Amino acid sequence: GLGMEAMIGAGDFVMLPDPATFRILPWAARTGWLLCDIYFPNGKPVPFSTRQIYRNALQELADRGYDFVTGLEIDPRNPSRLLYCNDMDLYQTLDGGTSWEQVATRLVRAATPDHPAVWRGRGCDILCAGGPQALAVDPSNPATIYFGYMDTHAWKSDDGGETCYRLTNGISSGYGRMGSVVLDPHNPDVVYLSKGANYDRQRIYKSVNAGREFHLVGHEGTGLPPGAVFSMVIDPTSPPSRRVLYAAVTKYGVYRSLDGGLSWGDCSSGLPRNSRNALQIVMDPRNPRRLFLASGAHYHRDTRRREPGYIARSIDGGDNWTLVKRRCETQCIAIDPFESAK
Repeated sequence: GLGMEAMIGAGDFVMLPDPATFRILPWAARTGWLLCDIYFPNGKPVPFSTRQIYRNALQELADRGYDFVTGLEIDPRNPSRLLYCNDMDLYQTLDGGTSWEQVATRLVRAATPDHPAVWRGRGCDILCAGGPQALAVDPSNPATIYFGYMDTHAWKSDDGGETCYRLTNGISSGYGRMGSVVLDPHNPDVVYLSKGANYDRQRIYKSVNAGREFHLVGHEGTGLPPGAVFSMVIDPTSPPSRRVLYAAVTKYGVYRSLDGGLSWGDCSSGLPRNSRNALQIVMDPRNPRRLFLASGAHYHRDTRRREPGYIARSIDGGDNWTLVKRRCETQCIAIDPFESAK
């Protein structure tokens, strides 16, 4: 019973639906979904309920004065303009963070104790509390933004977030999360993005016309394993016709493409075989062969043992990795663009 009397034997549970979460699924006729909270018969929340875990984590952040941020981009032409994603919305500041405005939807009515907030979409409807999980700004035209939601994956804005539209041509249109998006550093019309289930079975798609049409390039048939791809980087010094890409694949490690995403190979040598929960990979802007990887703590899919996270470094373009920090709860990593030794 895991130390809990209520879990002994075939424990009883109470499933309490949350009416505020009801959504009609646009891709399935006469179908909708409703999220629920799970309780024991005595009224105590089940500690393994994902909604309860998430709620507790957000409350702990709020108690410490923090908000949940999953993406941050700085306008390369105007450092006072930043965009960030939390678990529901896309925000923008034009004054270096002094004030922020929500740019994906418009608030019609603020939340009250009896009713949740009401929003009017600007062409980008939010279907569930997954929030944008990927964000990229076109450096040649910062008004062009690519971002993704957990449930309806890829979107694009051509006017700095005033309006936005969904990218579906060539991408499977079912439920799915957009894990990562990157633009070719020398040709922003070339876009790579990953899309799939929440934490697995993600595939990589490529567009050569700024998102008007995508083609599937990264999948099991081309060497990419069925994990989630939450981070990709491109070597800007590689030939444009044969771009070198790296993808951090959860549960599998680091994979590399030497031909612009058409084929993929494992380049995880040196990473612990029982702990390859690759969450983010970053590249030294002054030395593209110098890479860092953030691997998060997780439960191993076979042994069911909890494996600690770590930070790893490669100095040869991913051929070999060395752990530089062990047993840490790593979620993300960044390199100082002005002093890459940091």
